[in-house]
Amino acid sequence: MSECAATTTRIHRELPIFRLDKGDEVVLYTPGSARLTSRAMAFEVEQAFAGGPIPSLQARSMAAKLVCDGLAASHTWQDLTTSPFEPECLTLYLSNRCNLACTYCYSMPPDESRARARSRIRPEARANAVLPVLTKASFPVLSEEAIKAAARLVAGCCATKGKPLTLVLHGGGEPTMHWELLQRVWTTCSTIAHENGVSLWSYIATHGVLAEDRVRWLAGHFNLIGLSCDGPPAIQNENRPSAANTATSATVERTAQVLKSQAADYVIRSTITPEAVTRQTEILEYLCDRLSARTVRFEPVYDGRRTSGGQFQPKDADAFVSHFLKARTVAEERGCDLQLSGVHVNEIHGPFCNPLRQVLQLTPDGKASACFLSVGNDDVADNTMVMGRLDPITGTFLIDQERVALQRQQAAQIPAHCEECHNIYHCARDCPDICLLAGHSAPEASEGFRCRVQKLVARHEIFEMATITGRDAKLQDVELEVI
Repeated sequence: MSECAATTTRIHRELPIFRLDKGDEVVLYTPGSARLTSRAMAFEVEQAFAGGPIPSLQARSMAAKLVCDGLAASHTWQDLTTSPFEPECLTLYLSNRCNLACTYCYSMPPDESRARARSRIRPEARANAVLPVLTKASFPVLSEEAIKAAARLVAGCCATKGKPLTLVLHGGGEPTMHWELLQRVWTTCSTIAHENGVSLWSYIATHGVLAEDRVRWLAGHFNLIGLSCDGPPAIQNENRPSAANTATSATVERTAQVLKSQAADYVIRSTITPEAVTRQTEILEYLCDRLSARTVRFEPVYDGRRTSGGQFQPKDADAFVSHFLKARTVAEERGCDLQLSGVHVNEIHGPFCNPLRQVLQLTPDGKASACFLSVGNDDVADNTMVMGRLDPITGTFLIDQERVALQRQQAAQIPAHCEECHNIYHCARDCPDICLLAGHSAPEASEGFRCRVQKLVARHEIFEMATITGRDAKLQDVELEVI
């Protein structure tokens, strides 16, 4: 039976406890606990929650375990949405400058000039086309004063919690375009972490089109490197050409080879467009075989005005998940972990909003933003997301805690249709396509594309989790009998 034919029923009024049915299989689930059981046992537990007849000892034991885990999940969610904003991660968008012209770039100018220019070029003529490129002077660069002040703030919070300072270089643009600044930032944050008695854990996201000596430097300094590649040359070169519209695939392959030779820890991020849905297995095989990937993240292309070309519709979700799960099977055979960012059943989380994730993200204009899509080039959208800025007089970075509290409250809203879903406490919902902070209304009943994708993928993972739990329990019983 397909994942689409499975059903979910919430069986506890207050706690996130669910019954999932797929054919003859029944799972009782709450975040932290997934158990395969019989229909009769599931009915007993369900009746116990509804105040029915006194169930059997086994049913009472299972119900008690579900309640315990359900309470833990609820408390974790409550802490996530109400605890003070004391950031543990500093994410820096150095600028929006980039030497690629990806077709779906979310940091393109608000008028979408780059995307429209590319879309007007006939496919057969693209090889000789030159795309418009903004000059270096067109891009503001994040000031080192703001970086230092923000790093001190985050390091102080990390010291209080006894956690490492997490540094993330992302964008927006391509961080390695500002090479000397990038090196200084790493050294500065390392020094500030040391001064506060904490370690530094660093991550950089890069398109991989850079010189070999720079790749080696990244490998020697960053704990984890995120390398963007959309798949085989035909897909990569179409989706992610250089600003001069030349191929980038060979250079990205070389970068992956250098990272492997340096024993660097890296993950591959692939944006999946509607045109590539049926090619997910092919993409995965290429990333494993040619880029030696051991961890891969597939991300459906973002919707909205900052993307060009086709966009996913709710009706596309089932096909996406079907091909994603096939690719995941191939990944497991190759010893690779294929992930989807929107849902993690082993983690309590909500949308990608920074206030919910204890992330202080600086955009190139020096402001702190609540949204990873906010890159400082859209005054109306970015001002909605502002949550702090550098005080030029004191040199400290100030957080508007009242605004952050409001943003967190907005981000943590659980739409009505999510109350009955097994993903209630571990799903990004329709973020970033639908943004509660921006005033978008959550759909009342119908599933968005991301909503359904995450629901189906999580359902598959929950049944897998329950199967593993059941197998481990049987092994434990065998060991006890032997003893």
